[in-house]
Amino acid sequence: MEQRIDESLWQERLWGVMFTVFAVLAVVLASVGLYGLMAHTVAQRTREIGIRVALGAGQGSVGRMIVREAMALVSVGVAMGSLAAVAAGRLIRGLLHGVPPHDPATCAGVGAALCATGLIAAWIPAFRAARIDPIRAMKTE
Repeated sequence: MEQRIDESLWQERLWGVMFTVFAVLAVVLASVGLYGLMAHTVAQRTREIGIRVALGAGQGSVGRMIVREAMALVSVGVAMGSLAAVAAGRLIRGLLHGVPPHDPATCAGVGAALCATGLIAAWIPAFRAARIDPIRAMKTE
C-alpha cells in the first residue's frame, strides 16, 4: 500500500523539490545582488565615508549607516514580496497539501530569513566601509 501511495504522490513531491530548489536559488541570487549593490555603493561613496571618518565619525556609526541603508532596501523588498505572495497564493492553492497559502508562521519565517540574509549580505561592505582610511579615501578619485 505504501508503494501505491508513493507512486501516486511522485508528481507532488517533484513539484515540492523544484519549488524548494528555486526558492533557495532566489535567496542566493538576492543575497549576491544585495552584496554587490552595497559594495558598489560603498566604493562610490569612499570619499564621503573618508570625510566622515576624518571628521570624527566612529567605525560603528559608519557601519550602522551602511547596514541601515541596506536594511531599508531589504524591508521594501520583503514588503513587495509579501504582497506578491498574497496575490500568488490563490494560484498555487492546489499544489499545497496541509498548509494554507497564507500561513502566518510560514510568511513570518520567510520574511525573517530574508531579513537575516540581507543583514549578512550587507555586513561585509559595512565592515569594509568602517575600516576606510581617511587619507587614502581623499586621494582616490
